[in-house]
Amino acid sequence: MSAFEVTRAGRGPLHVLWAAGDAFTGEDAPETPVDWPWPHATVHALDAFGTRVPLERNGITVRLRASVTPLFLPAGPEAPARS
Repeated sequence: MSAFEVTRAGRGPLHVLWAAGDAFTGEDAPETPVDWPWPHATVHALDAFGTRVPLERNGITVRLRASVTPLFLPAGPEAPARS
């Protein structure tokens, strides 16, 4: 699992997560379950294509499934959907 945190001025942090694998054939591999520490009050997840990704939150961690496509977990309110 690869991850990093982006510090954004005037906004909450953004975590980016993805599973190790080949960028071309890795999408054919099973997704990797991930429990990620999450101390922030809010969270939602989007993949690199802007698609919402389901997750579970238990107050101290978020649980989701990762692949080679990066997932973005911002701490803060969800942005309105684009039309």
